[in-house]
This record gives sequence, structure tokens and C-alpha cells, in this order.
Amino acid sequence: MAGKTGTTETNFDSSKTNDQWVIGYTPEVVIATWLGFQETSKTHYLEGSSATYASQVFNSQASGILPQVKQAQFPVA
Repeated sequence: MAGKTGTTETNFDSSKTNDQWVIGYTPEVVIATWLGFQETSKTHYLEGSSATYASQVFNSQASGILPQVKQAQFPVA
């Protein structure tokens, strides 16, 4: 599996985030997880980075999906 994580910081505190996401993929499936708020404020935001919450949700999704999918290797040139 290959993947990428990401976050966007709030404009009022760089330790808080608007969005957290994880994208993971194999040759057979893509799993995308996003957590966030359409509009953030000092009362609506996420703590930490994508490792804080989005990765936990992603791991739960992947644990349910990947056993149902053909296991394949990425081709190497």
C-alpha cells in the first residue's frame, strides 16, 4: 500500500487544523479519508495532524476493505 497524509492549519492557531486526510492505494483499490469542518472557528476545529484522527479512521476502513480485495503488487520497471 502507498499513501499520503495531509492537514490544513486554522488561521487562528497553527496547532489546530481545518482538515485532516489520508489517501491510501494499492493496484486494486483506493481509500480516501477526510475529516474537517466546512467552516472552522475557535469552537469548531480539529486538534493535531492527520496522524491524530484521520489515520485512525483510515486504519479502521482499510482493515475492513483490504481483506476483501485481491492482493497485488505494484509493477516495478
